[in-house]
Amino acid sequence: MFFSLPLLAVLAACGGDFRPEAATAAAVVSYAARCGLPEPSAEPYRATAPTGGHCIGALEFALTDPDRAEPFTDAPEDRRSLSVRVLYPAAPQSQAARMPYGHDAVYAALGLPTGFAAAGHARAGVPLQVDRPAPVILFSPGLGNAVETYAGLTEDLASHGYVVVTINHSYVSGPTRLPDGSIAAPVIDGGSDEVLAELVADQQHVLDWLEQRNAEQGGPLAGKLDLARVASYGHSLGGATALGLQRLDGRVKAAVNLDGTVYGNLEEPWSKPFMILDTVHRWEGKVVVDETVQTVWRMHRGPAVYQTLPGACHGDFGDLARLGRTYNARHPQAPVDIDGELFCAPDPVALERDVRQRVLAFLAAYLR
Repeated sequence: MFFSLPLLAVLAACGGDFRPEAATAAAVVSYAARCGLPEPSAEPYRATAPTGGHCIGALEFALTDPDRAEPFTDAPEDRRSLSVRVLYPAAPQSQAARMPYGHDAVYAALGLPTGFAAAGHARAGVPLQVDRPAPVILFSPGLGNAVETYAGLTEDLASHGYVVVTINHSYVSGPTRLPDGSIAAPVIDGGSDEVLAELVADQQHVLDWLEQRNAEQGGPLAGKLDLARVASYGHSLGGATALGLQRLDGRVKAAVNLDGTVYGNLEEPWSKPFMILDTVHRWEGKVVVDETVQTVWRMHRGPAVYQTLPGACHGDFGDLARLGRTYNARHPQAPVDIDGELFCAPDPVALERDVRQRVLAFLAAYLR
C-alpha cells in the first residue's frame, strides 16, 4: 500500500535573490536544463520543479543531543537523535551525484510499492553558493510523515536562496534513520503539549548546532548562514512546532503553520509574524472548526496571515497525492489506495504552486 495505514492514521490525528518574483525569470529556462538534470518526462515520480534561480545542493546529518534522554524509548541510556537534511542554493554541478529523494530503508518503512522510485532535484554535497550569508528556514513534517515527502515545498525555497533545514524527529515523524543506521518508526499516535515540548527542544538543538557549524573553520556551512534571519515552518504537528519554537526562541523571527492544531499555552498574545494556511476540516460529513487555530488568531498582536484553502484537505501539502496519482495513471491494474478524506485537492500541482507563492511572499516580507 502506497500510503501506509499508520501514516494515514497519524496524519488524520493531527544568500541569493529572496524575492518570490525571481521565479518568473528562472522559469524561462527549465530547472532541469539549467541544473543538468534529465527532463521530467524521464523521471515521472520526480518532485515538482523548483521555481527559483538557484540550483540546489543537499547535505545530510545524524544529530544526537548528549544532554537529553530519549523520551520515546524505554532505554535510559538512549539519547535524543534526529535526522537532518540541509537544502541550499548551489552552482550547477551536472556531474555530482543526486541526493536520493528518500533512502531505501525509509521507502520500505513507508510501504511504497515495488517499482516506485521518487526523485528530487538536489545534488549531494556540492558547495553552498551565496553572495552573502543566507536566511535559514527550519522545516518539520506532520506527525508520522517524513520530510522527504515535502520536497516540492522545501526544494523550492532553497532554489530561491534560502538554506532549508529539514528535520525528521525520531519516533514522532515518519521512519527516521538514526545515527547507527537503524530506522526509528513513529510510536506517537497524536499530538499533545508534552510531544510539542520535545519537538521544540529538537529544533532548538538544531539551531544551536547550526550556530556551531556557521562558526567553525572550513566546514560546508561555515560563514554561510544568516542566523539573524531564521524562520520556522511545518505541516500539521510540524506547523504547531513552528509556532511553538517562534514563541519560545528569540532567534526565530517568523513562522508558517500548514494546517496544524496548536498545542501549548495559547492564551498569551502572539506578537511575532506568523502565517497559518488552513483547510476546510470535515468529520463524518460535517465541517468542524479547529478552535486552537481560532484562539491563536484572536490572540495575535503583531503581523499575521490566516488563510483557508477551500480546495484542499489535510494531507495535500506534501508530494504524496501527486506522486500517487502519477503511479496510478501508469499502473491502472494495480493502483495504490489514496484516502480521499486526506487527499482531496483536484489539482495537487496547482495547490502546491499556490502554497509556494503564499509562503515565499510571507517569508520575503519578514526575513529581510
